[in-house]
Amino acid sequence: MQKEIIAQDKKNASFHPFAARAFAFILFLSFLLVPAYDARAEWVEWIADAGLGIEYGTNINRSSYDSDQREDSSIIPSVSLGRYNQLSDSTRLRATLDFEGGLYGTYDLLNYGKAGLNLSVRQKLGFGADAPWLRPHLSFSYVDFSEDTRDSSLYEAGISLGKHLTDRLTGQIWYSYSVRNGKDGEVSFGMPTDVFDQKIHAYSIEASYVVTDLVLVTGSYALRSGDFDSSCTPTNFSWVLQKEDVLAATSDDAYTENYCVYRLSGYVNSYSVDASYALFAGHGSLNMGYQLNQGTADELQYTSSAVRFNFMYNY
Repeated sequence: MQKEIIAQDKKNASFHPFAARAFAFILFLSFLLVPAYDARAEWVEWIADAGLGIEYGTNINRSSYDSDQREDSSIIPSVSLGRYNQLSDSTRLRATLDFEGGLYGTYDLLNYGKAGLNLSVRQKLGFGADAPWLRPHLSFSYVDFSEDTRDSSLYEAGISLGKHLTDRLTGQIWYSYSVRNGKDGEVSFGMPTDVFDQKIHAYSIEASYVVTDLVLVTGSYALRSGDFDSSCTPTNFSWVLQKEDVLAATSDDAYTENYCVYRLSGYVNSYSVDASYALFAGHGSLNMGYQLNQGTADELQYTSSAVRFNFMYNY
């Protein structure tokens, strides 16, 4: 199945027509799920969430060569501001402005600031607490890196389906399509330099279990098919050119070494487990998680992982 997905992605070198249809379909579905305007519809709740996270990542440059792999830790503050609109008894709109930053300990050219808009509609498909729900969403954001080549506009359209399977267990599946539009690199190796122009299909399944009234554990698996970037030394890049269909490449100054960054098409398997402990009568939470990523192109493979800690407070 994974090979068929990759083959289809490579066959459609440009996803722009598909992207337009995907965004249009999910936007149409969002409106379709909203019943005719109800005079009782109103903005019912403010959203003001703040978070502070710490993350340690291995092989953050996604290199297939052990000698080129780099690791680092980062501090990630975040803020979301917005409101809920209760469109009907079973339909709720969520609109937020989201802000996030990343401060790296070693590779400070990877530092970034991110701002974006997120819209989602949660539609219950029935009555009662056990009724499933459908949630389409759209988002746009811009990321400004200290290393200018990585500056990018990000677009995403997605849809998820969830259900309370028992009093303690909740399941959810989702699909998303994301587009990243970055800058062209300044150094060319005889091929396109738009390494950070990337398109990704993502499919995921997730389960959450309420261990106690204060503890929630979540496990998930995601398959991402499409583009990803990788960085390595020029020597190893020459080996990459012999093994892979490199779509774009340019120089990479982010790792304070003479690196090359290139774009490949392939897929990534991601496995995650997270635990959350509720604080302040449910207004806050202390979270920790682990994620393992395994990426594959035609011949090359990479593995990376991340451990994260995060404190969230909901006003």
